[in-house]
Amino acid sequence: MKILLDTNIIVDDALEREPFLEASEQVLVLVEQGQVEGYIFASTFAVGQLLPCRYCRQYHNQHGTKPQL
Repeated sequence: MKILLDTNIIVDDALEREPFLEASEQVLVLVEQGQVEGYIFASTFAVGQLLPCRYCRQYHNQHGTKPQL
């Protein structure tokens, strides 16, 4: 079976977002085990590039620090 993974499934797993983490992990385990073929949108890669920047900025704003380049 082939499935198209919504970007939120990837994001939920990467950021461990509750209450969606358990469900997204279950789907990804099926893909890892080869029980289903998982596909993602090309735009999911762009989201994966932007998320670390967004959360890094939030972290530094909350802690009054500056990111080191």
